[in-house]
Amino acid sequence: MASNLQYNYDSLPGRVVRLLRLWPGPPDSPLVCSLNNVSLDDPNLDYKAMSYVWGDKIPQSTLWIDKIDHKQLLIRPNLAAALRQLRENQLSCCDLSCACRGNSTSIRQTLHEQFTFPTYLWIDAVCIDQNNIEERGQQVSLMFEIYTKASVVVAWLGEEDKYTVPALRLLYGLSGLWDWWSDDAKAAIRHLAHNEEFKSFWLALGHFFARTWWTRMWIVQEIVLAKDAILVCGRWCVSWDRLCKATPVLMDSSTDELFEATLVTGDFRHFHAALRGIGLLKCLKETSMEIGHNSTGTSSREKCRLSALLHIGRSYEATDPQDKVYGILGLLRGFEVFPQLEVRYDRTVSDLYMRTAELIYKEENLNFLGLVEVNRSSD
Repeated sequence: MASNLQYNYDSLPGRVVRLLRLWPGPPDSPLVCSLNNVSLDDPNLDYKAMSYVWGDKIPQSTLWIDKIDHKQLLIRPNLAAALRQLRENQLSCCDLSCACRGNSTSIRQTLHEQFTFPTYLWIDAVCIDQNNIEERGQQVSLMFEIYTKASVVVAWLGEEDKYTVPALRLLYGLSGLWDWWSDDAKAAIRHLAHNEEFKSFWLALGHFFARTWWTRMWIVQEIVLAKDAILVCGRWCVSWDRLCKATPVLMDSSTDELFEATLVTGDFRHFHAALRGIGLLKCLKETSMEIGHNSTGTSSREKCRLSALLHIGRSYEATDPQDKVYGILGLLRGFEVFPQLEVRYDRTVSDLYMRTAELIYKEENLNFLGLVEVNRSSD
């Protein structure tokens, strides 16, 4: 990148964050935005926070700051695809009974997630100077407020493919079943599990749950702390609440035969992991709300100790090993647990893990030993 075009970040004082101000434009036009410094203490803040996978580094796309041919940042393909899709402002659901299916005009305008321009987004890759280690630590320490103050968390799962629409239509249908969950509904699920003509929908849902976003460490606190969340896959979306309604149906014993029948082929190997994850996030979200309504509820707080959340984190992936710890600090604050642990990316991974083990030992006992992973080699 030519040095005269590279965007230079200003320093951020105290509780100030940057928000990306996305500007409208035709589908194939360059991405243009501005970056605005705002205080988290501003009562009039209105923005959306992104949850997404960074993904491949190349090919990089240009994000112009303020205007084309001015200052620029290079962003990764997955984020560029997300911004282009959100800029089109054409998100729609796959619920065939929804009012948004009435006509082509209403499809473009029914969802409360629609954007009005200029719209404000918080996106870590752009709103944090990633080359400034001190700022990275300072901003990550504000994650609790960034995600709790956002009007909605937009979870970008990636661009749509041939599996997206059938998968989301199946989710909408299953969530509808939960409203009248009865023996008849369970019989219907068992029938669908064995119906060869319906198999393509189950396969599509398996591919949906196989997306990398589900394995990302940061989604735990991003979803749990969110006031509201939507999952976006290309131009299609589904609310987190709707997804949670479909989950108990999929986890019911009536679907066991579906999993058993495909155990050898592995077609649905992602189901169990994803469903456990969704159920876990739902449980953590409910626990957080319970603590918020009852600050003296020690039983709920016991479930959310540092060691317990670290154990949950073992099921998720993080590019930086330090984020296995830093990725849950905001969540702990949501549970009114405040470990004496500063976010600092200038320390080594071993130093961070030792400090974390010391905290668990002092506050909980020897629970941290259960987090040790043993490399069982053949030697």
